[in-house]
Amino acid sequence: MLEFYSADDIHEAKETLVNIVSTLSDKLTTKVRDSRDGDGRICRELDDIFTVINDLDEKLILDKLPLFVSDSPEKMPSNQLIEGDVRAIMSKFSKMEFIVEQLQTTVNNSTAAIADIAATIHGQSPRSFSRTQ
Repeated sequence: MLEFYSADDIHEAKETLVNIVSTLSDKLTTKVRDSRDGDGRICRELDDIFTVINDLDEKLILDKLPLFVSDSPEKMPSNQLIEGDVRAIMSKFSKMEFIVEQLQTTVNNSTAAIADIAATIHGQSPRSFSRTQ
């Protein structure tokens, strides 16, 4: 959200949320400052929003919030962000696939080695043991 919304947009959203919440609940458990200036303002504003939402959830009245919509869809994060997330997940799957293939090779090699050892113990050649067993 930090990349898509200005500090003023986030502050306005927080004010709107706090005003609506004041009609739903007598008191918020935690205090939310009216104004936050200085470094890290956006992060603190977002923390306030999440604090209010968490407070509503704890009071079991989160479902009482009205439905919020955007008046500027062009400001909303694009599908490219979501596609980027999918690419990251697919990359992890590829890495996992490679690791699984390595594990399969290790298991196959270990199985062959165990068969060779078992054949040696039984006095048979490794090839004839694996075929007869």
